Formats: sequence, C-alpha cells, structure tokens
Amino acid sequence: MLTESGEIIRTWKTEFPDYDGEFHRPKGWEDNSWHNDVCPHISRYVEHPDLEIEVNVWQDYVNPDKREYGGEYERYIFEVRVHNHDYDYTVMFYRTDDWSEIERLMGVVGI
Repeated sequence: MLTESGEIIRTWKTEFPDYDGEFHRPKGWEDNSWHNDVCPHISRYVEHPDLEIEVNVWQDYVNPDKREYGGEYERYIFEVRVHNHDYDYTVMFYRTDDWSEIERLMGVVGI
C-alpha cells in the first residue's frame, strides 16, 4: 500500500510477513510495527499537559521458537513510556499470554 505521496504504508503485515498470530488492534490504537523491532506492536498516546505518554502493546509470535527469547516471556507485553525534557522512562507494566487480560487492563486504565 502507498500513501498519496507514494510512501509505503507500514503495517504489521508488511513489517512481519511471517507473523504467526492474530494481530489485535482495538479502535483508537495505531499499528506502529517496524521491522527492526522483534515483533509487531500497537500504540496509543495519552494526553497530559507536561508529559508525553505512550502506551504500547507488543504482540510476540505464537511459536516460541520465533521469539527473541524463546518461551521465556509471555506473548503480550503492556508497556508505558513517559517522556519529558529531562528524562525518558519505560515501564514494562504487564505480561501475559491471554489477549483478554490485555483488553481488561486497557479498560482498567481507561484507554
């Protein structure tokens, strides 16, 4: 796919053509998958007057042999990144193999 200006539109399908799982992208979330990352992910930006807050959900391969660390970590990682002029802070907030737990967490934090 191309934009009107002829640029390639990056999606999980173009960046991870061998992805073996169902890719989840709820309404309001962006597909920010990039081939230099280890797996596809979605992002959402939370408004705050003093900070830039980015929430990511990484969606790793179903087959542990395709994952960077094998089966050591769960498939889904819920991550929060906070940026301001003085620091850049990332928190790996939650890990699970169950997408419904990620959806529940999205509801709890209101995003």
